[in-house]
Amino acid sequence: MTNYYEILELGQGASTQEIKKAFRERAKRLHPDVLGETARESGAEKMRKLLAAYHILSDPDRRFEYDRAYNRLIGKYRGKQGFDYRSFLMERENDPSSQATLIFF
Repeated sequence: MTNYYEILELGQGASTQEIKKAFRERAKRLHPDVLGETARESGAEKMRKLLAAYHILSDPDRRFEYDRAYNRLIGKYRGKQGFDYRSFLMERENDPSSQATLIFF
C-alpha cells in the first residue's frame, strides 16, 4: 500500500491546510513542465502519485478510510497477529447490529 503521507512529506497528524500547502510545494517541483524533456516521463508518474495522495488526504471521509486501512495493514506487520473481533466491531460504529453485539462481547 502506498504511503500518501510520505509522498507529501507529512506526518499522519497533518491538518488540511498543511496537506494543501505540501501538495502545492511538491507540485511546483515535480510538475513535468518544470522538469523539462529529460525527466518528463518520471515527473509525470511522480505527479500522478502526488495527485492521488492529495485527492485522498484532502477529503476527510477518504482520509479516514485510508488511515484505517493503512493502520490495519501496518499493525499486521508490527507483530499484531490474528483478528481482533472487538476492534472490528468498534470500527463499525454506524452499524447497529455490530454495536449491539459489542455490548455482549
